[in-house]
Amino acid sequence: MTDAFAVRGERAKAPWHLWALALASLLWFAGGANDYVMTRTANAAYLGMAAESMGITVQEILAYFADYPLWASVCWALGV
Repeated sequence: MTDAFAVRGERAKAPWHLWALALASLLWFAGGANDYVMTRTANAAYLGMAAESMGITVQEILAYFADYPLWASVCWALGV
């Protein structure tokens, strides 16, 4: 029997759009992972950009995430 994905004993190449989607997904999730790490390490410069755009202080953002429930943090970590 012949393998439907094999051509003369070689594996078929992945189509270009699969690689494009993989790259786009990698960039998307890298942004989420960066946001998670910067927030959990309390990076004031990173959080300052968000605070400025929301019209609040960095201390308010830090207080919010300090009171973040464990289950929500675990879900956030697994999501990224």
